[in-house]
Amino acid sequence: MKKCQFCKEIIQDEAIKCKHCGSMLNGSMGQRSVPEELKRWNWAAFLWGPIWAIGHNVWLGLLCFVPVPLVYLVMIFILGAKGNQWAWERNHYSSIDQFLDKQRFWVRVWLIIWGSIIGLGFVMALVIPLFFQR
Repeated sequence: MKKCQFCKEIIQDEAIKCKHCGSMLNGSMGQRSVPEELKRWNWAAFLWGPIWAIGHNVWLGLLCFVPVPLVYLVMIFILGAKGNQWAWERNHYSSIDQFLDKQRFWVRVWLIIWGSIIGLGFVMALVIPLFFQR
């Protein structure tokens, strides 16, 4: 018997998935293997870039702060492509659904913020000229 490196509960030696926390175990390396459902594009990482990276302990994403626009552009595409894998390996989610729910939440917040900004800009573009017509 051995302990799961994520939740510290006792599991069988040959276990590939913890029965307590659902973490996938990758042999003796002690890293979480990335489930097939997560090997896809991560919109939250792409849209939020360095903010998402900080929230998920993906420190490579801080390269977005390099003051060269091309570095930022390249890095957000890398975060979008590899974000699920990096976030899954660095955080301790109890299930794939919990992980995906968190990513969907980040996307929804981004849509609400930018939708509000664009909506406010549209309203201001319509209202401000009315005040100058007098």
